[in-house]
Amino acid sequence: MTLQDYINDVLIKVPTAINLPQANIITAVNNARTELASTCNLGLTVVNNPLTAGQMSYPFIVNTTYTQIGVKNIWIYLGTDRYKIPRKTMGSYPIQNFQGYPTYYYLQNQTVYFYPIPANAYSSDWEILSIPSPFVNLTDTESYIPLAYRLPLEILVASYTAMLDNKVALAQEFKKSYEGMILKFNRGDM
Repeated sequence: MTLQDYINDVLIKVPTAINLPQANIITAVNNARTELASTCNLGLTVVNNPLTAGQMSYPFIVNTTYTQIGVKNIWIYLGTDRYKIPRKTMGSYPIQNFQGYPTYYYLQNQTVYFYPIPANAYSSDWEILSIPSPFVNLTDTESYIPLAYRLPLEILVASYTAMLDNKVALAQEFKKSYEGMILKFNRGDM
């Protein structure tokens, strides 16, 4: 499905949206794709990332096809046992250059910092959350949202577009329909 296909579909569901600027409809498509991906954890990936002794910082870009928006969780292995470490605010390190077993991490831009700085090599698992890269061109093709989620996505795009077109009741009906579909997905009914 291309961006043009999404636009054509929404203009059938919300015919008065033909009067909206195309840029607004494109924004509605991209916002709906992001909401669906976040709601359904479509962009959740666990990546094993080795930590090096003496290295404090690590970039978290793992897939250039999608836009990484953050690290959701990090676990560090001590032998075969895996321990989840908490995220703290930037700069939460009481002793400069202190090395040991990392007990927490913080984020700055696209980088993860560990404290204490790893004193040894450790294995870690990072749960990375990504969102679909926004559509820009009418020929951009959907490769992020699985086919099974296309109908709920089309309904959500219609909800966003109806809201932009000041059709509040219609937007609410589409949103309610979308939420019902997602609930069925989460229960395994679809």
